[in-house]
Amino acid sequence: MRFAPYAVILRAAKDLPVHVARIAQVTRRVIGAPDYDAYVEHLRRCHPECNALSREAFARDVLTRRYETPGNRCC
Repeated sequence: MRFAPYAVILRAAKDLPVHVARIAQVTRRVIGAPDYDAYVEHLRRCHPECNALSREAFARDVLTRRYETPGNRCC
């Protein structure tokens, strides 16, 4: 059996978008950035009767909750 580096490279290239998306999701969670896609998926699974906010409205809502909630800031 010969080592086929091409197969390894092709498999890695095929999976690259999945890995990049996962890295982006983890990075957003670490820095506390809102994840609109996770929000929409959660609404679809757990609250199908609710309508999702637009991406812009979601971002505004996240920022409002982050900066206007007492206890989230040091001063």
